[in-house]
Amino acid sequence: MTTLIDPLRDAIAVLDEHGVIVSVNGVWRDFAESNGGSTVLASGVGLYILAPFATFFMAAVLWAVEYFEPPARKHFELEVSTPRATEFRPKVEGVLHGLGLDYELLTESDKLISYSVSAPIDVRTRDVSDTIRLLAGEDDMSFEWTEKKPKK
Repeated sequence: MTTLIDPLRDAIAVLDEHGVIVSVNGVWRDFAESNGGSTVLASGVGLYILAPFATFFMAAVLWAVEYFEPPARKHFELEVSTPRATEFRPKVEGVLHGLGLDYELLTESDKLISYSVSAPIDVRTRDVSDTIRLLAGEDDMSFEWTEKKPKK
């Protein structure tokens, strides 16, 4: 079979009924070897056996990396200004907690509350501000989000 396909100018592989490479021509071998393939791998024969094991191994490695890697988070300082800040503090903290954001109170006064907030990367600060404003029922509220570098 190899003698029939070797003179052809295109890279050709012959497969059996199960999809196993049984023969390749010289162009195929030359291409594989010139791109770093060993002589055995360049022949291509029987390569289907490697694919399931390599795929399973890579899937397991990617799963492990993803499983043990902490989710990406953004860090902010949030300042909420309102004439009745002390009254609205529990509502603000209820929204932050309800949205799964980690927060720590930094300062509190009659007109200002500030927090250190850690949020998942996909959380939009505008949505958080709108939710606080809606649940607090206060139109005279302003929010300032300042992105911070994470603490190490």
